Amino acid sequence: MEIGIQELNLLLYFYDDLEEFNQGLECVCKKYSRRNDVGKWLDSLSIGSKLAFIVPKDVKQFYKQYQNIFEAIHSMQRGKGHSLKNNPGIYTFLFKYYDILGDGQLRLDKSFGAYYEYLRDNESTIPDTKSLVDKLNELHISSVILDEDADFSEKFFWKDDHGYISIFDPGYIYILENMEALPSCIENNISYHSTGSNYKIKIPRDESKWYYANKREIILNSLTMDPSSLPKRLEQADLDRLFSKMKKEVQPLNREIKQSAVLASATEDYQDELNNLEGRLKGLLSTDISPELQQALACGEQALTILKQQQAVFDKKLLTTHPDLSEEQLGEQQKKYRKRVLDSRIDWD
Repeated sequence: MEIGIQELNLLLYFYDDLEEFNQGLECVCKKYSRRNDVGKWLDSLSIGSKLAFIVPKDVKQFYKQYQNIFEAIHSMQRGKGHSLKNNPGIYTFLFKYYDILGDGQLRLDKSFGAYYEYLRDNESTIPDTKSLVDKLNELHISSVILDEDADFSEKFFWKDDHGYISIFDPGYIYILENMEALPSCIENNISYHSTGSNYKIKIPRDESKWYYANKREIILNSLTMDPSSLPKRLEQADLDRLFSKMKKEVQPLNREIKQSAVLASATEDYQDELNNLEGRLKGLLSTDISPELQQALACGEQALTILKQQQAVFDKKLLTTHPDLSEEQLGEQQKKYRKRVLDSRIDWD
């Protein structure tokens, strides 16, 4: 379940007070919610509106006792743009995460309640979680998803001439721990994965667009992971350096893989044309085929054999020179390149 980083901050830094806060909110809601809106009263106390003078004494006492929490909620909502001069956002927050129109109980089916229950079950980890969240704040992460079963084994894609592109979502780039470039027949692009990661960070490709503002997200399998395993910075220049380095490391191999793929595709083209020609000539009597043509066909078969031998020699040398490259990976890239060649010949009109 996803939770905003600011809500998680609120949970962590007011955790010791939240049990009594929740109980106090339940009490005032049970007493008044059927006749009045407790959330609106608390809003009015926050901004000192004219409505504040009709707020019952015990509600005022509750607000004063936990004013630091309400001020933190107000500040958080203002930062999100939800809070206006006459709307501090406390009602909005409480309505979302608490049953303030009923018995005032924390909604455990919402992220704030779900993560509160998680922290209650793992109280000893709260100091480590605070350290982690502090680092996430430094990286301008806006939301967190805890998935303890995640293995982050997906493959991703970086395209050199059009910025960052994920094969799952073209609007984002993904950063993981222990990133490794994968062999590819496309020289200027990078396919990559992680050899073992505790997280996956999702960053908008163009954060200058308003609909990508504050959209950095992290999925992690533990709230106690070591913050030092996270990147130090995630600015555009840092991402450019990271992928430029990966590209430089893998480009020589990718260039050789492309040569192998080109040769394999050319061999298939040649064989297809030769088979097509032989198929057309099958209907002719052998006496109708001149000796010169028969000799040319034999030379064609010989050339095909040489091409296949050359392919085998080239691939063997490539696999020997790069022992980390498997025969399966090479075959996969040859098929990928072949598909690109055949797709380019389709007349879509």
